Amino acid sequence: PDALRGLNRTSRQLLPTRSGVCEVIVQRAGRVTQVLVVPSDASHLMFTGVQDGSCVDNHLSFFVDTLFLSVLDERPEEVLLVTVESLQVDWQEAIGPQRAQGIRLALQGLQVDDMSLMTHYPVILMVNRRKASVTKPVLAVDATESKSEYGQSVPFAFLGAPHSLHLQVHEPLIWRLHRLANALSSELGGEQSGAVQVARADPTLAVGIMQTSGFAMRLSFRAEPATRPSSLGRLMKAYLNLVSIEGLPLTVLKDWRVEGLSMRRSRFSSALQQRIVRDVLGQLVN
Repeated sequence: PDALRGLNRTSRQLLPTRSGVCEVIVQRAGRVTQVLVVPSDASHLMFTGVQDGSCVDNHLSFFVDTLFLSVLDERPEEVLLVTVESLQVDWQEAIGPQRAQGIRLALQGLQVDDMSLMTHYPVILMVNRRKASVTKPVLAVDATESKSEYGQSVPFAFLGAPHSLHLQVHEPLIWRLHRLANALSSELGGEQSGAVQVARADPTLAVGIMQTSGFAMRLSFRAEPATRPSSLGRLMKAYLNLVSIEGLPLTVLKDWRVEGLSMRRSRFSSALQQRIVRDVLGQLVN
């Protein structure tokens, strides 16, 4: 707000961009300053600042109607296409005797496509909307943190996925993603070395209370022996030959509660993976 004192109550400016013209609107009314950036009809970025005495309230809002993310491998060939619809991100900060900030992310639509021409499942991930909660977002994430005047911090995070997901995987995609992950890991791992790299890559996580009610999905899998790497063991090949799943209902991380946790992120990730594998294998066997 201090940088905008010389502006009128309402000012508009058009800025040229590669895709056309971006409109910037600045509005001032008393202690309220609002900046709205409109790059297109389908997206906007808005900042609102309010100052009342010693308290300041800042709010940043970002909205995109449709967002496409394409993933390429080293060849380069397109591996995945991720489509996100109605993405809304809100960040808010309140500064006064106590300080609090929070961020909320919500999206209404999500789909992931396998871009291989020979795939058995062109759509990898889709959302099965429940009629009772059809207006709720596919994914909602809330994270807040408040600090008292004595410096005590209280963080809180919430992740909600009220709709069931349908995951469909054709085996060749697994090995393409595996090669891509290995290439990225070696590329990023070569930038740093020694204790600095280990410390930055594996911080300590501290969790007071974490509880999950479970994530529901349907799983389909089609094997393709000809695409497997030669280094894969015989036992794993035999298991994959037996796997043929079509629309199997699964629930992972149901009623999982953790209290007073303090450990390295790598150990927590390993425990999370083991819990998911245990849930999936237990339901597959049953």
